[in-house]
Amino acid sequence: MVKPLPRLRLQGFNNLTKALSFNIYDVCYARTEEERQRYIEYIDEEYNADRLTQILTDVAEIIGANILNVARQDY
Repeated sequence: MVKPLPRLRLQGFNNLTKALSFNIYDVCYARTEEERQRYIEYIDEEYNADRLTQILTDVAEIIGANILNVARQDY
């Protein structure tokens, strides 16, 4: 029989996880292919990974949060 290890005492350890999430909606009805293409270009520029990271950073600063990790992806 294997003898169990003694329990470790954790000090200064916070096992609560806090997450911040937000949704940004931008809706447009494009009547022509040209309008559709212009809207896609606008969305690509307005909501790219760098801009969304900056928005998150600004919100974190406002609420006094610390950002531990940022993963970004441009689609």
